[in-house]
Amino acid sequence: MDEHLQLYFEQVPYPFIDRFFHKDEDGCYCPDIYYAISPWGNRMEEMLTQIKNGIDLCIEKNFNAAKELNRLINFAKFHYKKVTGAKVNLPHLVLDTENYGE
Repeated sequence: MDEHLQLYFEQVPYPFIDRFFHKDEDGCYCPDIYYAISPWGNRMEEMLTQIKNGIDLCIEKNFNAAKELNRLINFAKFHYKKVTGAKVNLPHLVLDTENYGE
């Protein structure tokens, strides 16, 4: 999200706004596409696999674009937290970001 939209959401008086967005390590807000994981039911692993594959493709495409690559790595770390959390626990869907450095 751009800076103006971030400022808007920081001022929204809705008490659960943080359920829909997360703040990356670089301070950028991103929609939390994982918020709706529980309703995915028996398609959860399939959906998370597609997200993982999409992140992989974006990382490959932006490998030489430092800013974009950094944001994608931050998102991959967020993905890691979501797929290894208590609700999901699918560690085989973790992305290996160590190969990309900082």
